Amino acid sequence: MDMSQSYISGVDENIPQAEIVFDRFHIASKLNEAVDSIRREEQKKYKALKGSRYLWLKNNNSLSQEQQEQVQTLSEAYPNIGKAYRLRELLRAVMNDAVRSCSIKPLDKWIVEAWDSGLEPIRKFVNMLYDHWYGVEAYFKKIATNAYAERVNLKIQEIKRAAKGYRNIQNFIRMIYFHLGGLDFDTHYK
Repeated sequence: MDMSQSYISGVDENIPQAEIVFDRFHIASKLNEAVDSIRREEQKKYKALKGSRYLWLKNNNSLSQEQQEQVQTLSEAYPNIGKAYRLRELLRAVMNDAVRSCSIKPLDKWIVEAWDSGLEPIRKFVNMLYDHWYGVEAYFKKIATNAYAERVNLKIQEIKRAAKGYRNIQNFIRMIYFHLGGLDFDTHYK
């Protein structure tokens, strides 16, 4: 789940026996916020970074060859954003490897390197990890994610948006069942 205090409180109140697992997507999202914060600060000083936001938020393997070269050039010219991007990519590799190894040791190494970077937004991210360590550690133990629930929620939102609203809640519920119920509409007739 998300690291929002309202979600945590809701779980603690309603299902206190549940173990909280913080989804890798939400962890990565928080690090993206830190990287973007560094980019904004650097951009105030260096106009050459203007228009480069999405380069720093995209995974390196999703960048074109030209974009990878641009990231490399900008990283060398502006080391703070380059360091932040490198740490972001390293954390992504750690999270990808966790699926195979279930080991948290690479994350411990990453945390030391991230702290040593001296970048304040990255240090705030590390502190956030420590504040939520129980759920981060649980991710590495269980490798659980809420991706399916997020996908279903997205589909429900699309159903609502496509209809531009429903006259009553029962019609909305019926449409959710209709679209997500997995019904087979093929008949047995030839």
